[in-house]
Amino acid sequence: MKNKIALMLLFFAFCMWNIYLILGSENKLEHRIPLRPEIVISHEGHIWHCCQIVAIIISWFAIWLISLYKPFLLFSILFLGYLIDYVLYYNGTLFYMFGVIPMSYTLIMATLMLFIILKSLIYD
Repeated sequence: MKNKIALMLLFFAFCMWNIYLILGSENKLEHRIPLRPEIVISHEGHIWHCCQIVAIIISWFAIWLISLYKPFLLFSILFLGYLIDYVLYYNGTLFYMFGVIPMSYTLIMATLMLFIILKSLIYD
């Protein structure tokens, strides 16, 4: 049963990843990012990027569901944080090193993923 649910999730992720194929390119309305009003992006751009992140989250969760290997679940949670970071603060940051140096969530996520991979290579 887990495998069937995982396969359905992966198919849904594939559909989400290719959502741009059904979006019309005629609509050129521009939308401002909530906390970054200087950045202007089209509605299609927002939808496409959010759908890509959601597809990645669903894919990693489906892989975790099949294998029950904890790092896949941790990667899903990190990508969920990436989606929240994108929605709240596009291309900006809420994280600062030593309270002064801005750090992107992408850098934090990549560091944690690298740590998880190295830990699993050494200890598993």
